[in-house]
Amino acid sequence: MSTLTVLGTTGGVGATTLTALAIAAAQGQAAPAVEAVDPMPLARRLASDEQGRGRGPGLVHDAGRATPERCAAALERGTIAIVSAATPLGDAVLAPLLERIGAEELPGRVIVVRTALFGRPSRIRTDIAVDALLVPRDPLLTRPGRIADGGAGYRAQTRTALDRWASLTLQALRVR
Repeated sequence: MSTLTVLGTTGGVGATTLTALAIAAAQGQAAPAVEAVDPMPLARRLASDEQGRGRGPGLVHDAGRATPERCAAALERGTIAIVSAATPLGDAVLAPLLERIGAEELPGRVIVVRTALFGRPSRIRTDIAVDALLVPRDPLLTRPGRIADGGAGYRAQTRTALDRWASLTLQALRVR
């Protein structure tokens, strides 16, 4: 079974929202199984018809906080996505974490998603080659409750970023 594990460098960076979006991206293909360290926040982000699915071959796991140990354990199961704020502090946490888990040696197995939570995003400086994505600030992503269906109402930049996230999700789950 192909697994995508989503971890956040800290609470509030959007890891659960991105987990819900990953599940939604795979729904039309083959619904993945779902695991979550804390299932209630994820359940609130999912459409009712996305909950309790899991007949497809993949697994999407909302694994909580990204620590080197959790990342290493998740890499044994498949691909990881590390979600971090696109801020100097977020980058200061992210860069050493990527180094510590040896992300450079794992092409295609580590996805970095930086979320623009506050104002203008910082530019991370790293030589580690990983799939990287910047999700711009969008009010529809930050409001509580179910995520918007099919990108309806998202800003153009957000739709572009979320389309890329969906593509990376399907690659990680090996859905064609």
